[in-house]
Formats: sequence, structure tokens, C-alpha cells
Amino acid sequence: MNVPLTDAPTNPRFESLLAAFASRMGLPAPREGLGLQLQADPLTVRVLADAALEDRLLVEVDIAPAQDAPAQALALLHRINHVARLRHGWQVSLDEDDHIVMHTQRSLTKTDTAALESLLEAALDRATDLHALWQKTLAALEAQNSLAAHQSLQSLGPSALRG
Repeated sequence: MNVPLTDAPTNPRFESLLAAFASRMGLPAPREGLGLQLQADPLTVRVLADAALEDRLLVEVDIAPAQDAPAQALALLHRINHVARLRHGWQVSLDEDDHIVMHTQRSLTKTDTAALESLLEAALDRATDLHALWQKTLAALEAQNSLAAHQSLQSLGPSALRG
């Protein structure tokens, strides 16, 4: 997702949390107003201040591009989101660049550095599983489509191949 991190509002509580978290994790101190972005290939994790609600932080994880995904794969993604909606506070959506993004919100007043670390670990675990499922789904659909195309050619018989 191409969210300009420079648009993040400055929030002293949020900035203090990120600074303490970066220090605890041995990361460079984040620049004020930019949030925090971490790479865990192939995933990108962002922690941002909520522009609308001062007491909220957002965690977003880029999962994979979905531009060329078949409709069956996108339908599966929506089913997963539907089933999971009551089990945890994570949502999966397509952003404006057609990337699959997993995201959640948390209260700043209830989030300290340990809670943020736990939240990011959970984000990476869930995102890694979703990324793997997405890749397997695409591979299975590609194999299914390839087999269907092969069977279609075989049903035409040898005369169709000679022209």
C-alpha cells in the first residue's frame, strides 16, 4: 500500500510509544510524524497514528499484489475475511493499488511497548500465513486452469492441432 507516511498526524503519545519501542527493539528512532515501517520479506509492516482518532494507532501489513488474481482467488479472500471477522480484530482488504492489506486498530492508552511488540508479532504470524495461503491458492488455480486448457485441447482431437 502506498500510504504517504508524511501525512501521519503528530501525536505526542504515539511518538513516545514508537520511540520507546524502537529503543527496546534496537531500531533507529523513527522520525516524528512518519510512523514506523518494518520489512519482513515479502511483507511490509506499518504502524501509523490514526488521522481521525487521536487515541488510536493503526497497524497495516502488505500481503501481496492482487492485480492479476482470478476472481476465484478474490472470492476466497473475501470468504476468509468473512469467517475471521468475529475471531479477531484484523481485516483484509484490497487497497487502491490492488494490494492485499491486513490491518487493525488499537487504543494508544492500552498499548505499551510490550503490547506493540506482541501486536506486531501477531501481525507477522497472521500475514505470513495469509501470504502462504494466497500463493498456494494462486498456484492451485493456475494448475487447474492449465489442466482445463490441456483437457480442452485433447478433446478437440489430433485434427485440431494440425490446422
